[in-house]
Amino acid sequence: MAVAQAKATHDRAEADRDRMLAEATGSAAIISAQNTHSPEVIAMKLEEARLRTLPQVVERMMKPAEKIESIRINQMTGFGGANGATAEGGDKSTVNQVVDSVLSMALQLPAVQKLGEEVGMNIGDGVRGISNSLNRKSTGNIPAASSDSTSSDKKD
Repeated sequence: MAVAQAKATHDRAEADRDRMLAEATGSAAIISAQNTHSPEVIAMKLEEARLRTLPQVVERMMKPAEKIESIRINQMTGFGGANGATAEGGDKSTVNQVVDSVLSMALQLPAVQKLGEEVGMNIGDGVRGISNSLNRKSTGNIPAASSDSTSSDKKD
């Protein structure tokens, strides 16, 4: 009986070895075929992978937006910069328009950054920060989002 068990164990081991050898040969053939792909085909496959993950990325990006209860937009007027004209009604010089635009953007930046934080994106670093946020999310390296859950968030 011991001899029969030893032979059965030996036969199983040989069968496992043969199966693993066949799998390794098949994997090597697949890898070899993939290594012969042109750069265009590789780029296409990369884009396909990005497109396949895009719905999950968008879903994860919008998850924090579910917690937004309201958005308030406060328009500040009366400073002479909102309508692009001076107090006398004449046109502004190009330099004044540029300065007014920069000041207007500086006033809007905190609100835009806060919106970006709410959806988990770094807007403070410009396009590079946004693309880095998207890349981290598409690769699964999503930092834990900070949630401001207070008692006012819960409604009975």
